[in-house]
Amino acid sequence: MKSKGFYRSISIIHTSLFIGQLMLFAILLYLKQDFELKTDFQEDIFLLILPALILSVYFLGNYIYQSRIKSIIPSESLDQKLITYRSAVIIRLALIEGVTLLALMIYFINGNSMYLIMALILLVYFYSLKPGKDKLNDKAQLSAQERQQI
Repeated sequence: MKSKGFYRSISIIHTSLFIGQLMLFAILLYLKQDFELKTDFQEDIFLLILPALILSVYFLGNYIYQSRIKSIIPSESLDQKLITYRSAVIIRLALIEGVTLLALMIYFINGNSMYLIMALILLVYFYSLKPGKDKLNDKAQLSAQERQQI
């Protein structure tokens, strides 16, 4: 793995996933153009299931991310640290993206704008997970020499 382009590649992955979700959000918003806010849990079971799924994915994603990050051994090679860090980030992003896409699909199917709001909150959260050089240096336990190589 080329460590020089690592930060750029992980940023491209995040940005691509984010733009894909944002485009789907905009397309479905354009196609549906229906803003009906329903909160009747008896009529729509997904109003109970989706928030529970969102919370589950949030905690599961953070747990997997933290356990992968903790598995990084400071004496490992730079490539191994970067691979472990990248897999932790991608898994967490994929989990959030999956539930965001599910919220958008449910909105498109039944027209309840509550799912659109949930998807928007997930999009904001997804964007906040954007990997940065500081996060990489801190979480991947890089030495000063390794930081210069990136």
